[in-house]
Amino acid sequence: MREEELKDLARALGTLAATIEARDQRQHAALEREMAALRALFARNGDEIDRLVGGAVPQLQQAWQRALDSSLAPASRRLDAVISRSGTALQAAETAHEAPRRRWLTRAWLTCAGLIVATVLACASSVYLLTEARQDLTRYRLDAKVLHAVANSDVVLCGNRLCANIDLRGARSGERNQYRTVRPRP
Repeated sequence: MREEELKDLARALGTLAATIEARDQRQHAALEREMAALRALFARNGDEIDRLVGGAVPQLQQAWQRALDSSLAPASRRLDAVISRSGTALQAAETAHEAPRRRWLTRAWLTCAGLIVATVLACASSVYLLTEARQDLTRYRLDAKVLHAVANSDVVLCGNRLCANIDLRGARSGERNQYRTVRPRP
């Protein structure tokens, strides 16, 4: 049952309960009126009524109780059946609501796990890229020193080789002193 049907069912149950309550009150009031009339009659004609009526009051009460039971029994059975059906419908609605909620929670946890894995991978790749960048920076600094030295030296291309204007009075370097300094650009 859907929520609207449950609301209609609740309204119908409320109406049925109110009807039963009103009927019970009317019958109770009628019995009280009859009892009051009997008491008044008894007060006036006590002994004579006692002799005539005898055990009529308990019989009237039993008859009234049987009439009340017979009129309320079908309504009570219907009410029990409606309550049973509504309980079953409510249980089915709760079960139907629980399945999407579980799916949503599963998806939420999987999404969180995926985000954690993505974050770890992003951090690892950032560390790797930062390390590579530092190594490249060190290499480029050395290359920059070499390029700066070549740019300030008097060097030209001679085919596939470099030709340099060597300072004959410059200091020698290398393991066997085979290198001499190049003169600066004019």
